[in-house]
Amino acid sequence: MGEMSREELSAMTDQELLAYEREHHGDLYVTLLRAKGMQRVALQFWHVGAARKKADREAQAEARRRLHRKLFPSDTAAVLESKRWSRPEKRRDDAGSRDLAD
Repeated sequence: MGEMSREELSAMTDQELLAYEREHHGDLYVTLLRAKGMQRVALQFWHVGAARKKADREAQAEARRRLHRKLFPSDTAAVLESKRWSRPEKRRDDAGSRDLAD
């Protein structure tokens, strides 16, 4: 069974909860009392898993950015330049103006 949201887990009926916990833990003999206990613990500490997943996603994104910078250093500089000068009217110097001073 795939990942489940906190809302889906908390809205389960007793029969659904029992079936989910039996399949999720691979134990066909989980009782309803034990399944409810596992549900309570899962809901109580849901934020811990969510914070870890968020930190993992951020770490992977940062690693991807560092690798891209290392593999394509000229590409990274070009992208930064294009983002920096995307609005010519906002430039601090007059490099974007058509008037040429002698």
